[in-house]
Amino acid sequence: MPAGGGGLLAGIAFYLKNINPDIKIIGVQAEGAPAIKRSFDEKKQVTLTSVSTIADGIAVKRSGKITQKIIDEYVDDVITVSDAEIGAAILNLLERCKVMVEPAGAVSVAAVLADKANIKNKRCVCVLSGGNIDVSFIHRIIEMGLVTRNRKLKFRTVMKDVPGTLEEFARIMSDNYANIVMVQYDRMSADLDPQEVILHIACEVADKEHGEKVVESLEHQGYKVFIE
Repeated sequence: MPAGGGGLLAGIAFYLKNINPDIKIIGVQAEGAPAIKRSFDEKKQVTLTSVSTIADGIAVKRSGKITQKIIDEYVDDVITVSDAEIGAAILNLLERCKVMVEPAGAVSVAAVLADKANIKNKRCVCVLSGGNIDVSFIHRIIEMGLVTRNRKLKFRTVMKDVPGTLEEFARIMSDNYANIVMVQYDRMSADLDPQEVILHIACEVADKEHGEKVVESLEHQGYKVFIE
């Protein structure tokens, strides 16, 4: 379950452990705000000098004194997840479950999807603790999640700056079912020949294997691809 100051984690852990001591309780924090994780590992109250994470709901520098004591006694483990893993979890919940969850509320799912919770062949419940997410921020989360899940590919390549070359490039992308969503020309590099241009491309692909196939096809046609 998500953990910031520790109130939710401490309360649920105390309740569940008194119902069934065999239940394993795992707290999840963002890598950029691991106050409870460090306190749990070091067996002392730790105050962070700074925090940095998209999970603002759990971005705290210090856990509660009372809650940390309960966590140390009743919680089995505290783990962390990256912002990229949180973004991927939000996207997965949107796509598969049609559930809108804020970054702080999605860290439990992020831990499971990133295989950090050791739950194979076990019954598991992920607590989703909130849906307070800014509408303007959703697009950024989705974009980040698409990149993390290898659903969006961004790269650059050098091509001749003459008529017909862009059409040829687009045909290769089309033949490989890659949907181009961004094209940018760059003629400002000193390494370019007068008739060359750097082409920056962002495209949508099905998965990692599909993206690798697109890159392989381009390189087979003579394009040198640099992933960005």
